[in-house]
Amino acid sequence: MKVVSILSPIKFGGGEKLLIEQGRWFRKIGVEYMIVNLTRSEEFERYLDKEDIKYVNVTDVVFKQTPTKKDYLTLLLRIMGTVPKIRKILLKEQPDVIVSNGFPASVLVPASLAMCRSKPKLFYVHHSLKTKERWIVKNIYQFFLRRYEKIIGVSSSTADSLKKVFPLLADKICYITNGIDTEVFNINYDKTSIRLKLDFPKEGVVALSVGRLTKLKNHAFLIRLAKEIDRRDFYIYIVGDGDEHQTLQEEISREKLEGRVKLIGFVPQELLPLYYKASDLFIYPSLHEGFGLVVLEAMASGLPTVIFDSIYVKEFGDNICIAKSEQEFVEYTRILVNDELRRRQVGEAVMKDAKELDIRKTVERYLKLFEGRN
Repeated sequence: MKVVSILSPIKFGGGEKLLIEQGRWFRKIGVEYMIVNLTRSEEFERYLDKEDIKYVNVTDVVFKQTPTKKDYLTLLLRIMGTVPKIRKILLKEQPDVIVSNGFPASVLVPASLAMCRSKPKLFYVHHSLKTKERWIVKNIYQFFLRRYEKIIGVSSSTADSLKKVFPLLADKICYITNGIDTEVFNINYDKTSIRLKLDFPKEGVVALSVGRLTKLKNHAFLIRLAKEIDRRDFYIYIVGDGDEHQTLQEEISREKLEGRVKLIGFVPQELLPLYYKASDLFIYPSLHEGFGLVVLEAMASGLPTVIFDSIYVKEFGDNICIAKSEQEFVEYTRILVNDELRRRQVGEAVMKDAKELDIRKTVERYLKLFEGRN
């Protein structure tokens, strides 16, 4: 079987991580796998090269890091002329399965195959909660989505949101949860030596947060949280880069929290397990996610994890800390900071939950769907 996955990468986030993992494991079970990038991302391409995953770039367009709906529509108009090029690539590769990831791949892929007599199986994967569309946009979107055999949400919540917006397509909509290689994050290293290597504080409680520095990720809240939990030995380390870096650094300085709140910057994926291992808990203040892969990574690392209820999906299990308000988020964090035994107990529980979302299971579910075994 040959699978071609098509997307518009934005730097190197959760969606890009997932495709790398899928490519690695598809190859291990004998599935030929290829990526078609509608836009450019040096970070993503670097990892594709490292994993020796075949890919081709359709344009030289670099998409902005925090796109709005308007930005996506502008991108569609900007690259609509690439339909013949996409068709040429697909005719050359002759895949058995094409997977469109997000917009505008959802539109451009069916358009590129419109005049082809023999069509591969088409699947669409939606990576975030679907919000309401204007009538005309909804119907154009729906016209193209009808061309897909299945519309896949990356969590039950994502699938439910798609059904609400596109009730006429409910029979096509299903979900396959995101997954990670849980074994990569279950590392047996001494925490003290890792902290020394990473320049973490030798003593004290470290809360880690990982994600792009954008407004939706809500990292500014973590600065307020550090003020609320006023312990000199409580630290918040934030991994990631993005548009909000300077704004966050200025706020940290204004609140005189430079010694307790640190912006680490971008960390290569292969080093992230060390950062999780060096930490005591994971705090993720994002307000909007389809399925937060970093939450799953933290759970697989055995870190007690605090999130807001707006991004909770039932696949995370019942042991993660789900806050309904900012104050509740602070209180969950305070309890974990002050109680080492509680941290250990919750960490062991979420690690077991994470094993149910291993990438091997995710890939097997995709394969069953592609082969028509569902």
